[in-house]
Amino acid sequence: MNGIVCETAQRDACYARLGPLFLGVQRQAIDNDQTQSLMESLAAHVKREGPGKVLLIYAPDAGPTAEQRRMIVDEYGDRTGIKSFSRVALLSNSTMVRGVLTALGWLLGGKSRTRAWKPSDWKKCLEWLHEGAAFDLAAAELALKDVLSHCGYDFATATR
Repeated sequence: MNGIVCETAQRDACYARLGPLFLGVQRQAIDNDQTQSLMESLAAHVKREGPGKVLLIYAPDAGPTAEQRRMIVDEYGDRTGIKSFSRVALLSNSTMVRGVLTALGWLLGGKSRTRAWKPSDWKKCLEWLHEGAAFDLAAAELALKDVLSHCGYDFATATR
């Protein structure tokens, strides 16, 4: 796994990569400057390593605002590879946050398949992403545990 990158001192927004799989965590709402910093970091990573193919986001309580979604897609969609992901998945207990994924899918123009699950369905989520890109499922489980732990979550509690 490539290293875990966090763009806020409180580790509110982090990402990691395992081959074609990007794993993102958003612990709580972040402001536009933090979103821009995260996107710049991701764009630099993609420039060095190439784009990913699938994305898993763990966001239990907060997602990007409408303005941030537009920034992510319009300003950074090409540079970060977000526009070219074949599949984007979300783990969240919040129906509101799961609705954010639907809105993001609209902004992506239907080019990416999007799907949301409750955190307890994390294995099904990884399997669905695996259908869109070849990666080691056992290594992906470990990577998910690592990025969640890095952001202050206990895996067993976070995936209930």
